[in-house]
Amino acid sequence: MYKSSVGAGVLPGRADFVVNPSGISRIVFPGLWKISNYRTDNGTGLGNPNGASTRLWNIAKFSGLFFIAAEAAIEGAPTAAVTGTYANDGTARGLINVIRARAGKWKSNNAANAAQVADNSAAMVAATPATVDINYLLAERSREYYGEGYRWYDLIRTQQWASLSTTYQICGSAYGNHTPATFTRTITPNLWLRPIPQAN
Repeated sequence: MYKSSVGAGVLPGRADFVVNPSGISRIVFPGLWKISNYRTDNGTGLGNPNGASTRLWNIAKFSGLFFIAAEAAIEGAPTAAVTGTYANDGTARGLINVIRARAGKWKSNNAANAAQVADNSAAMVAATPATVDINYLLAERSREYYGEGYRWYDLIRTQQWASLSTTYQICGSAYGNHTPATFTRTITPNLWLRPIPQAN
């Protein structure tokens, strides 16, 4: 077994450190391979997780259209009925379930560098709450676009930043400190701007 110097758990035969999500700090946090290089240039191995991305950036995303329609449904804007397995009623829940059903289908395993077919779409759809409100939609957007830089803009656009971010939990800055503490901050009007003004 590999020894963890960060006070985390270990996985037999691997160098992974196991840290509960509530144990994340500004020192120990998960790496993100979502938009980095998965393969080396020869195509036979895993790439550098900290390397610059060579992937193309999508201008429009399949999920983005459904999120826009779902948000309009939540806000009460009239929407046309959408045909399809999960969204034929045009409700926010139906539209979100199109995205969740797609997310539940897997065709490959990046870690194993091999094909993997799994269909968890029914379970994903069943787990969607009966009523989808703006907070659930924002949480689903944060899962769909994790690491892509949309979160702050979503919270600002929907005026939810102060209500969702006034208090937060994070662990201490010492290695091995995985005890979360709650912090409270005052989000003043000038902080809704970017770049953040240095004077009022």
